[in-house]
Amino acid sequence: MHGDTNADVSRETSITEEKELLGMEPSSTPDDGKKTENVSRETEPPCIPVTKEDIYEVVQVSRLYPFGKKKASDTPAAGRVFGLGVAGFLGSIIEIEAVAFPAAEKGKGNRALQRDSGQYGKGLSCSMRRRSCAALTGRDLHDYDLHVNIIGGGNIDGPSAGTAILTAIVSAVTGAAVRQDVAVTGEISLQGEIRPVGGVFEKAYGARQAGISTLIIPWENKKDIP
Repeated sequence: MHGDTNADVSRETSITEEKELLGMEPSSTPDDGKKTENVSRETEPPCIPVTKEDIYEVVQVSRLYPFGKKKASDTPAAGRVFGLGVAGFLGSIIEIEAVAFPAAEKGKGNRALQRDSGQYGKGLSCSMRRRSCAALTGRDLHDYDLHVNIIGGGNIDGPSAGTAILTAIVSAVTGAAVRQDVAVTGEISLQGEIRPVGGVFEKAYGARQAGISTLIIPWENKKDIP
């Protein structure tokens, strides 16, 4: 019994010492029985104020821009169309522009797409089919030097910019002006059919933030707009 008691006391002493080292309990002085608080070795980090100038500098270096920036206009423009995309949980409009010039040699026109267009390059390859352009305009796309640009790059995945890219190309080739208070989304197949896409509700919110008054979406997506 006496040996067990000594073992228990030793065990309690060891636990108490460990807790004191971790700063979990106040230590006691065996001489006078007075308790003194155990001072933790960790100190609070210094408070560093963040000013508006600091935030502005970080935004400039990071090349950030607000999703809600108003971009719509009442003035129609040729070769410029607003598409729609979703990044994370935020919808936004995508500025797509195209220019077309008659090729130096008929039937041997060049086509160019900016390198940082991301997944939009796949949508462009479908949109630039001779059959699609000929069906809409009666013209051969290979008779033109064509350049398509996604302003700000195309870091948003998905083929939903197909209809917007095709609209910009047709507008550039024909010279027909496009309303700048309208945004369009939808995938386009090789046969020219419009396919439904995702994130329409988020896209609609982003379009409204940008001042867009009218959306053109696939028929199958009508249920996505309350």
